[in-house]
Order: sequence, then C-alpha cells, then structure tokens
Amino acid sequence: MTDGRRPTTGDQRPYLTAPSAAGGHWSVVVIGCGNELRGDDAAGPRIARAVAARNLPGVRALAVQQLAPELAADLAQADCAIFVDAYQAATDDAQAEARALDPLAAASATWHTGDPRPLLALAQPVYGRAPRAWLVAVPAIGFEYGAPLSSVARAGIECGLALINDLVGTTYTTTPASRDSARGSMVLRDQVI
Repeated sequence: MTDGRRPTTGDQRPYLTAPSAAGGHWSVVVIGCGNELRGDDAAGPRIARAVAARNLPGVRALAVQQLAPELAADLAQADCAIFVDAYQAATDDAQAEARALDPLAAASATWHTGDPRPLLALAQPVYGRAPRAWLVAVPAIGFEYGAPLSSVARAGIECGLALINDLVGTTYTTTPASRDSARGSMVLRDQVI
C-alpha cells in the first residue's frame, strides 16, 4: 500500500481495503456507489468507508462514483457482493431496504441506470463465476451539488449499515448508539430483483 488506501499494483480504483493475501479471494465485497459532491448521493460511498474502517479480513470495500464493467473482476473474486446506493425517497420516513439481486434478470437492465445486475451477469461468462448479491438502497431527499447529508440520508446510512450487518453477520456502525434507533426504519426483502 502506498497511501494506505490503494494497492501497490498500479490499480487506481478507489479501494478502501488492501488486496487479499489469499490470492485475491474475498468473502464479501461492498461497493458503495454515488457522487460525494451531491448531498445525499454520498450515502453509498460513506457506507463503504464505514465498512472499510472495520478492516475485517476477507472483506473488500470500494467507494465508486458509478458502476463500471471493470468491477466485474472484483465480483468474480467474492462469495458475496453488496451494492449500496441512494434512492430518491418520496417521504421523510422512507426506509433503507436490502434486496437480493438476480444476475439473470440483467437482460432487462442497462448500464445507464446504475443497476448492478449487468455487472453480475458479466462476471459469470468472463470470469467463470458471480457471487450472490444484494442491493442496499438508502433513502435520500437532496441531490444538490455541495449540499450536506440530510437527516433522512444520515438515518438511512445507519440503517444501511445495520442491513449489511444482518446480511453478513458483522456489526458495522458509524456511531455506537445509533444502531438501535436505526433498527426501526429498515427492511430486508425476501423478493429477488
């Protein structure tokens, strides 16, 4: 590691955790997507940073501005992938949600929507495997340039971390006292999208 965040391999993607010593295989890869200059859109990258701060073995966290085909290589090296992104909430009491993703449903998805399913579908034929995957959607109400996180997004980040905890069985929080209060506004969906 040259700067504490990037691998020394010359790879310039925004890795927040070091490459695995076990040949690049990961138990979990968390990919937080969003533009950190646009208010609540920063929720995904902030969650990725909170996961990275735990420095857990076998867990890779990436903060990216957009999903790109190059991420399929990281997905192929993981047993489980969790994508995190903000969604436009209709109300201030919107909930963070986790939904299982089906890479086979990618035929109807396009790269321009930010849908992670095409990445999963790409990993299988190119790299020979794709992980099971979830999307953690965090409620957001403000996407203006330079705006701070809204209270809805801040609560959604805590809920998103709790959902990730439920999915992988590890505790991720940004503040110790907030996990219990965040519990009431999250949903773990059984349906696959």
